[in-house]
Amino acid sequence: MGDILTFYSYKGGTGRTMGLANVSVLLARMGYKVLIVDWDLEAPGIEHYFSRFVNIKRILLQKGVLDILLDPTNIHWKSCIQKIAIFSEQVEIDMITAGKRSNEYFQKLRKMDFNKFYDQSNGYEFIENLRDEWKTNYDFVLVDSRTGVTDIAGISTIQLPDILVLFFTAMEQSVNGVVDIYKKTIKAYQILPNERLKLRAIPVPGRFDSKEEFKVAQHWFNIFETKLADIYLDWLPKSIKIKSILELTKIPYIAYFSFGEKLPVVDQGTNDPAGLGYAYENLAALIANKLENIELLLKDRPKFIPQYKKVKDSSRITDPHWRCRLGRIKQFSQIKFMAEEMLFHQKPKILCFLWYGEQGRGVDLFHHRLSVELRDKLSPTEFIEVTPIWPTHFDNIYGAFENMFNESFQTDSLHQIPSLIREKGDEEQKLIYIRHMPLTSTKVVTLDILKRYIEWLENYFLPCLEKDSFYALVGISYIVNNPSKFYHFVEKRELTTIHHSNTNFRILEEMKRLEKESLNDFLHTHNIRLPYDSQERLLDKILSKTGGHFEQTLYELENLVNSVWVMDEESIEYDDEESIDDLDDIYMSEDEEKKDETFDDEGLGVDD
Repeated sequence: MGDILTFYSYKGGTGRTMGLANVSVLLARMGYKVLIVDWDLEAPGIEHYFSRFVNIKRILLQKGVLDILLDPTNIHWKSCIQKIAIFSEQVEIDMITAGKRSNEYFQKLRKMDFNKFYDQSNGYEFIENLRDEWKTNYDFVLVDSRTGVTDIAGISTIQLPDILVLFFTAMEQSVNGVVDIYKKTIKAYQILPNERLKLRAIPVPGRFDSKEEFKVAQHWFNIFETKLADIYLDWLPKSIKIKSILELTKIPYIAYFSFGEKLPVVDQGTNDPAGLGYAYENLAALIANKLENIELLLKDRPKFIPQYKKVKDSSRITDPHWRCRLGRIKQFSQIKFMAEEMLFHQKPKILCFLWYGEQGRGVDLFHHRLSVELRDKLSPTEFIEVTPIWPTHFDNIYGAFENMFNESFQTDSLHQIPSLIREKGDEEQKLIYIRHMPLTSTKVVTLDILKRYIEWLENYFLPCLEKDSFYALVGISYIVNNPSKFYHFVEKRELTTIHHSNTNFRILEEMKRLEKESLNDFLHTHNIRLPYDSQERLLDKILSKTGGHFEQTLYELENLVNSVWVMDEESIEYDDEESIDDLDDIYMSEDEEKKDETFDDEGLGVDD
């Protein structure tokens, strides 16, 4: 039987939902079968953390928790499952959203009477059955709960969970709130009609900044230790100090990740002890280990972390990085050519590129492509990669840039950077790839600030490179809602005409939806054989289904490739009409899908 964990916070702004999304990815990566349930019915939206991997518009048309509760007889939870395929991880997560987000969603929510649901509709037994089925079908079910004290939160914190994951911040209200809820939940848990094992809880300090204010942080750790002591009695060995486990479960505050819905475990990994991914991995490992063998986490963390399942290239494509090489040939060729010219002619010293596109256009994956391909194609030049995190305040703008570089190079001053670069690798000529995380807004790092940044590179970072055979490639990207409007502002701010003596700045073409030409190139490059007529039809169906969304197209393309390999193993000829039909069945057209998914409770189309 699996475990159900409810992620709860008394107040908002604790990082609870972000924590759940990232932990779900790690548990799936460990090989567990995971279900996410959005029980935050009044403020739904966990699906946005996975917007790279799913079609949000389509998901919002699907029924979810609210629809199940309103019509428990006719809507089965399995019919509400949405699949999240995280392509880079080769893992899949199941999700049930809060509900179909039609114009009537909040009207339906207001009509939901939980007292009536329990008293007249056998609500308790229904939730018990739901709970049992989830525990039977999944290793871990992660439930995102409503904040505060509500009927909705009551179900998710009392009747559903085996474990509570309590997120709070360094505020009296926030800490006292989760402690109070825990005490009330324990009392209610003890009088449930069905027998339960004792409810346990994991306290998680969220958005905790211990780096800048060490003394203040220690003061709050003392407060947490006192107020949360009773919660730890059920699972933390007496030999371990509460402060020690709090240090491992606290989620650090990193300004970049406070904007938008992000998955640092995917974008940055889990190796940096000061990073969010590392903290989420500690939490995921505690959950995976059922809150047992805690001593091992402190003594030998690598042994405590469950092994991640090996990523298999099930399509048998020999190139392990093929996913980041799809399309974008023109943009990559421009960067590669200019980088080769720079290294050959030994000027300029810095190349700075800006690229942009809508969400789902592979803007972030293009960074990975540069890392992979330039490392290979520019050999024997030593390739060094750093990932600076953009500042959130620019009162002292040049000071902010200098601090950003010192943090990413782990130096105390810019003067130390050259000696640090010399120590990396044996080659005399070195290319430093400065890989900035994609920006999702121009409100913090404005285009004017970007202009000043390029000036700073020329005037302050350039001296770090001049005395040696060191060169820099700077990658900056924006994920925008309106690319044409964004480019208009780029022109208006005169970024297209920036010119410095040793720093060249270029803006790449917009990264648009994937076209069939890119998919044909992929099949040709990897020698994947399909009859021409069927190939065109299948690729059209893939693009119709994904709308050219980069990650979704990758997922569908791999499904197609896998099907081809299976058919090849079974010695089915590709010109056999039956085999072509089998492949065609994988992909329903957009119109066919709409017939299946765009009808509401009254049987009318959404557009009616």
